[in-house]
This record gives sequence, structure tokens and C-alpha cells, in this order.
Amino acid sequence: MLIFKQWTGKTFNRYVTDLRIRNATILLKQPELTVTDVCYSAGFNDLPYFCRIFKKYTGLSPAYYRKQAIQ
Repeated sequence: MLIFKQWTGKTFNRYVTDLRIRNATILLKQPELTVTDVCYSAGFNDLPYFCRIFKKYTGLSPAYYRKQAIQ
């Protein structure tokens, strides 16, 4: 794992979370998907956790991010 962190500058868990959040931002732009659908499609198993982590990373709740992205 030390080599992974040296290579990416992130821990493995942080790297995976970054990928999942990036994927969620793409999926949230699809209005036919619910936030719950996005949560599970992005690889999260718990909706409240997804919402909390998404807000921590982006500064916006998933629903508000979607509202801003779709306008």
C-alpha cells in the first residue's frame, strides 16, 4: 500500500472514494436516475453515508448538486 500512496499521492480508500464521487457527479446529471440509484450505482452501500461523503467532497448535497447541474 505504501507504493500505491507514493504513486497516487492518496491512500487506496481515498482514491476509491474519489473515483466513486466523480462517477456519482456524472450519474447525477441523468434525471431519470434517483439519488438512491446513483448511490448504489457509484458503489456506495448506504444512502446517508453517500450523502454525507458527497457533501464533504463537493460542498453540496447530491440533490442540490443535481439541481445545479441540470439547470
